[in-house]
Amino acid sequence: MARSWKSYLALFALVGGGFAAGLALGYRIFACPPGTRQHSHTHMAGYRFTSPLLDCEIVADRTAGSELQPFRYKVSELIARRTEAGDADHVAMYFRHLESGASFNIDAQEKFIPASLLKIPVMIAWLKRAERDQTVLGRTFRYDGATDWSAPQAIKPRKTLTPHASYTVDDLIFRMIAYSDNNAWRLLLDNIDTRELDAIVADLNVDFDPSQAATDSMSVKAYSSFYRVLYNATYLNREMSEKALRYLSSVDFRDGILGGVPAGVTVASKFGEKTLEESGIRELHEFGIVYHPRGAYLLGIMTKGHDFARLASVIREISRVVYSEVSSQRVMRAE
Repeated sequence: MARSWKSYLALFALVGGGFAAGLALGYRIFACPPGTRQHSHTHMAGYRFTSPLLDCEIVADRTAGSELQPFRYKVSELIARRTEAGDADHVAMYFRHLESGASFNIDAQEKFIPASLLKIPVMIAWLKRAERDQTVLGRTFRYDGATDWSAPQAIKPRKTLTPHASYTVDDLIFRMIAYSDNNAWRLLLDNIDTRELDAIVADLNVDFDPSQAATDSMSVKAYSSFYRVLYNATYLNREMSEKALRYLSSVDFRDGILGGVPAGVTVASKFGEKTLEESGIRELHEFGIVYHPRGAYLLGIMTKGHDFARLASVIREISRVVYSEVSSQRVMRAE
């Protein structure tokens, strides 16, 4: 690997991205083989945010029997209308109904800079440590205030760290996720073994190369695997997967996916934003699990344009259409 995690992540923070990368040292024994479509799932009930995967059986294709009525064309028309209006230059999206397995995507292989979306694997790395020793979460680190890593962020954290104060790892994880606080992210990054993160990148089954610091990118489809392993509890154990999604459900960004669903609906999401200074291009992305009464679904949207507010409105409108479509349909659960 040409560049270590820490040098790569530090570069992203300096240019306004707030980055962290990686996932998946391997799926647990019950996970379906990557890329397999012809399978059936058995899940464990009784958890609020996760649906732990108990078994995966390769069978004849069952997808057709559990598909939602197609509504990809409605989202495509929406995206075409909004790009023609100049609200975005490029939009990619990924949808997966997590109960039935029905899914579709639009330009899912187009690459975007993930930026703060990849704070999630830093959380995962710390929670993986906590599986072995939960006292890790109570360990404290002091923020000296010498550098405000949140200063370059266009979408500022509602709460950030107080200089010269100490915080537990658990509190830092929450702040990094819920408020997208780069100062919390930096403390967590500086105090984790680089080899743990490099090992995660090495085993990540997506087209993403941290050695290409200035230009590297990721597709909406590739990033979706982060959320799927959390929901299925196939990387972290059930307790830590629940904690991760509970923290993601506390994210205070309300202009995107959350703004497109009715009040009171739980959404476990994370956004990322990036400004390319030379071109003025802005990227705004959001991924989330929407806990719809008819079954949770994963929605990921990546956008490029010139105005964050207009990009957020595109994400919000796609979220509104998807929620409405799921609400209007009878959803069959995967057997």
